Amino acid sequence: MATTPLLMYEEWNLQTPHVPARSRLYPLEPVGVGTSYVESLTSYVARLAEAHSVTPGKLVKREILPQFGRPSLLRNMTPFWLTYARALNGVTGWASDLVQVLQTLTQQSDLRFLTMLPWAKVVSAYGLLRHQRAWCPICLEVWQKNGMVVYE
Repeated sequence: MATTPLLMYEEWNLQTPHVPARSRLYPLEPVGVGTSYVESLTSYVARLAEAHSVTPGKLVKREILPQFGRPSLLRNMTPFWLTYARALNGVTGWASDLVQVLQTLTQQSDLRFLTMLPWAKVVSAYGLLRHQRAWCPICLEVWQKNGMVVYE
């Protein structure tokens, strides 16, 4: 009787692999951190909403504001936007709170650099931020034509 030689197979690792924590929202990379072209936190929220195919208002109302623990904000967002939207890029507690919430939801760790928070002990909050948005329309058009990320 002829014997068939035994085949040797590679050894399998049967241990459960490490699976990193999942984020509630897409872990979108902020643009320009560490450069003079860093995007603002409100721009990040707009891009995050776009990545999820929702409006910024819906993203804020359904995912972000509930994390603040202030139910009154959910009933009427108009006062929130009129009063606090500009402050979200600044040095206030609102900016700090939004950074914490977004870092939890996206698992990104460097979102404070999208605000003026790193400068909170150096600059005054008074007159720090504009009342209206400002950007270079030519820059935005060039970025869009070249397939680059468009942000503020």
